[in-house]
Amino acid sequence: MRKKYDIGIKQEAMILDPETIGKIWELVINEGFVPYSKLRINDNDAKDEPINLTKVYTLLETKNTVNLKVLINDDFVNVFSFNKGKLSNTIYNIIETIHVPDNKNEHICQFTFKLACILPSFIYATIDRSPGADSNFYFEHGIDIVPSDCFNLYPGWWHLLHPSTYSIDFDREELLKTPAYRIFEHPNGIIEMQVWEDPFDIENPENIRQLKNVNEYLCSIHKTMRVNGMV
Repeated sequence: MRKKYDIGIKQEAMILDPETIGKIWELVINEGFVPYSKLRINDNDAKDEPINLTKVYTLLETKNTVNLKVLINDDFVNVFSFNKGKLSNTIYNIIETIHVPDNKNEHICQFTFKLACILPSFIYATIDRSPGADSNFYFEHGIDIVPSDCFNLYPGWWHLLHPSTYSIDFDREELLKTPAYRIFEHPNGIIEMQVWEDPFDIENPENIRQLKNVNEYLCSIHKTMRVNGMV
């Protein structure tokens, strides 16, 4: 069975130009995640055809979402979605599900970092298994919400945090002391955090303890929660 990763990336609201969209798709192909033979764009009358970035960008002028699909094992699967705000005509999120034959955790983290660096106004990124844990999982294990855009309510398996976003809620030095499986700062100031070792082993009691420790620490150093006596 193929293991699936969900990647979520957010950037500030702005229109992505065709050149940036081209760089994104080129990265997806070059990293070897998409063993495609055909590609489909999601308009109703679309025929299977090679990628046409001009067409994708034109569709974004009138559609809220443009999905790029590739042929894997005789099925077209959605591997990339460009989403934009309907009223403001801007792209808010790039959300992707990648299908890979093996567990390539380090590879997919490096890929997401490269993808984030392409975006002109990157805010944060997350990676989890697909499907990821739902809110019931966090509630059952006593894991509290972290009120920060960096973590999208709860810590997941892997996070990429831009200083313009994390500095609103966290102090840099304190954040780097988070008891995660792995955490470090890139030369460009982005902090990379891997909460536990294997994204597909979240039910392991040791990994649940690791997640709870990280969650409790993040709540304890959250600026607003600390000032308001919530921790």
